[in-house]
Amino acid sequence: MASSSTAFYLKNSGFHVRNVPKEWNDWNLFHVFEQFGRVGYCRVAVQSQQDNAVQLGFVNMLSVCDADEVRKALSDGSLIGEGYSLKVLDQKTHSHQFNAPAALSPISKLLGTAPAKKQPVLLSSSWLPLNKDIEVEVVDYLPSSSVSDDLFALTLLRINDSGIQEKYQQMFDKMNSYAQLVPFDTELEIGYDGLYREASKSVHRVRRISVNKMYLVDVGKIINYDKKNIFQLPKVFQSVPTRVSLCGIDGLKWYAAAIPSFDKIRDVVQQWGQLENTTLHTTTVGFSGSINMINLYCGDSVLAERLHRKGACEYTPRDQQPRYAYSRDLLLQHNNHRTVNLSIPRNFADFFADFIVGPPKWSNALR
Repeated sequence: MASSSTAFYLKNSGFHVRNVPKEWNDWNLFHVFEQFGRVGYCRVAVQSQQDNAVQLGFVNMLSVCDADEVRKALSDGSLIGEGYSLKVLDQKTHSHQFNAPAALSPISKLLGTAPAKKQPVLLSSSWLPLNKDIEVEVVDYLPSSSVSDDLFALTLLRINDSGIQEKYQQMFDKMNSYAQLVPFDTELEIGYDGLYREASKSVHRVRRISVNKMYLVDVGKIINYDKKNIFQLPKVFQSVPTRVSLCGIDGLKWYAAAIPSFDKIRDVVQQWGQLENTTLHTTTVGFSGSINMINLYCGDSVLAERLHRKGACEYTPRDQQPRYAYSRDLLLQHNNHRTVNLSIPRNFADFFADFIVGPPKWSNALR
């Protein structure tokens, strides 16, 4: 996060994006440009044209060097990826066609422009890079309305990534400076985000998740709600997604008897790396709405395979999943071909016990 008004608009670092998919929001576009460097401003706006609505994107990188990386990736003025083909107009060469977005005020001017209380903030969850092996930690679960009852979701925190750590450290430094200038003691609505002052020089972005609990969205930890140390979240700290990522395990179809035990399974998985004394790794293989669909593994042990062997779910690896569209008739035939017995003749208390204790080590329990 830049420390001045250049954070949102820097000469020769802006791009005007056309052909933005209608289902995209700011963070879909942010995810594309983040591959090339630090993004200072990212906005998707709708432009009405009679009966049709056209989505336009406005992106400004935090430096000319970051913007140059975007330019290197352009192919005949386009950025092309899975499910999108963006037409990118470069501000450097088409400056006469650009209107600079509103600049971000310095810290000293933010005092008189606190965000309106009638507009609660909800930060976006971080996207994980596609098809890239990264080190992660399973942290306290952050509930989300986008998770269906039959989807086993986890909250992950990327670790040992110097680039990510630097980006968030810059934001934390800025928040700490801001906290020295403003009074705290604001009521935070359940489900929305604000700033929390843990100590005089330790300020975090936080989401209130219940009457008595809130969640540190860049740390992955649930703590007690503390109104006297809460302040509304200014826009300057909303341009970076939460450091934690909402994830689902790819290829699983859970039996009904296992679904009520999701919280217990999360607790077990959260201990996995600690018990193995090694780092967990994940690879994102796709996305389901705002959820990263992942494979999670520890050494040679794959979580989805372990859960399948315990009889909690069916598992279909990504390379065996159907990649074509069924006709409606074929889909009905497929669904009615056989009836799956969703009852499981086992005691789930035993499931958790031997999942952890199994001989001689937990990682070998199911091998």
